[in-house]
Amino acid sequence: MGKTRRFLVATAAAVLAAALWPAAPAAADPSCPYRHHCGFILGIGSDAYPFFNSDPDFRDNYFPSGVTVDNNIQSASNSTSGNYRSVYYKGYNYSNYNFCVNPGGRVESWELTNNGVRGDYVGQADESGSLLMVVGAQAACFS
Repeated sequence: MGKTRRFLVATAAAVLAAALWPAAPAAADPSCPYRHHCGFILGIGSDAYPFFNSDPDFRDNYFPSGVTVDNNIQSASNSTSGNYRSVYYKGYNYSNYNFCVNPGGRVESWELTNNGVRGDYVGQADESGSLLMVVGAQAACFS
């Protein structure tokens, strides 16, 4: 067998092996655990609070630094490879829509509007009070 033929056989075997190897799950950010929806106190990769399920009230959640999550999320990522988008609300119990992030997506602090006053329901950053997981991606959400 000539060099060219061996090379082609080896290349074909490598391509076939890669096609059959299971793909790793997609993740929006390495600082957000797989299958979680994370809110960040500043930019992606800063102090994070990972949500696994919907949460109707952020007032009892705290970032590792001890700061409350309530009205302090400035960035968010969605590390699910499934079908759940993160829908953030300004109010508790999923009232007053704020923004959403599609599966595998993220939104940085500079992409969210912010007037610099947390909890006044003006803008998007520093305004979230609850999170609902909703099935299906949506074009209007951050990706």
